[in-house]
Amino acid sequence: MTDYPWQNTQWQMVNQSFEEERLPSALLLTGPEGMGQLHFAQQLAQLILTRDNSVKMQALLQGGTHPDFLLIQPQADKHAISIEQIREINQLNQATAQQGQYKVVIIEPAEAMTVAASNALLKSLEEPSASTFIFLASYQAHRLLATLRSRCQKIKFQPSFSQATLDWLAHQLNKSNDYVTSLLSLAQGAPLQALTLADVDSMQQRKQWFNQLTLLCEAKVDLITLAEQWHQQAVNQLLRCLSRWWQDMIKIRLSVALDSTMPVQYGQQLKKMSHLFDLSSLFAIVENMDQLRADLSQQTSLNTQMQLESLLIQIKELSNDGK
Repeated sequence: MTDYPWQNTQWQMVNQSFEEERLPSALLLTGPEGMGQLHFAQQLAQLILTRDNSVKMQALLQGGTHPDFLLIQPQADKHAISIEQIREINQLNQATAQQGQYKVVIIEPAEAMTVAASNALLKSLEEPSASTFIFLASYQAHRLLATLRSRCQKIKFQPSFSQATLDWLAHQLNKSNDYVTSLLSLAQGAPLQALTLADVDSMQQRKQWFNQLTLLCEAKVDLITLAEQWHQQAVNQLLRCLSRWWQDMIKIRLSVALDSTMPVQYGQQLKKMSHLFDLSSLFAIVENMDQLRADLSQQTSLNTQMQLESLLIQIKELSNDGK
């Protein structure tokens, strides 16, 4: 059984496949950030590698010393996974399992692979080893090579607003159902992201960003100064919040009801801001925000402050006040 209730269906499927010895050698675990793809892959690796000698194998896995397990992630201070890292899979494939029957590789996030690394992995997938499982944990699967995606069986993790998810989140935070419902809505149905947003400092930061956004839309803040401030903060979380607020403005313009647990003042302010933009402009800004998040996750050389300045200029130019 998985630790996360929103993963129960997927877990039952892979667990049964493994027990019946028909688990595919390559799985692509897809979904937005905060759904626990890496944790799912690690639990599946534990299931596979601890089957014969549970206590000893669990100790090796937890200590990061299991000889039949390989976790590939971007190296420290880097955003990309290199071809040299992927070549380690070939070495594992050629070796005999030392502690059991199987070997497991996890790549996370899979979209962080360079083109050369992706092509190297493709060669491994084209000639799969009967004893090696490769799990790709991805948050932007559309950025993977199409040929790479086609070689893997996809397991999707959709945003979850189920009662089981809400109960889990309420238990983790010791908060009311209304509170976690609002939090999960802000996290766009990603429970682990909701946990991050529940942090007191994070909540205060979001309030500051929302106030700055209000000033931006009212042309009461300097764009360059604001971009410089945002550049020094948690840019990925910032863009996630901005994207959510812009999506709520789109809902308002389309007469779609907002989450009933959202503060009234929040909705009123968004309604006021939404009328500063044409509907097509709102969509264009959201698309730009989401693309910037994707670019930042892959490119180490991207000038973040310049990109934020460009985004703020776009917002200013597309507003009715800026025309």
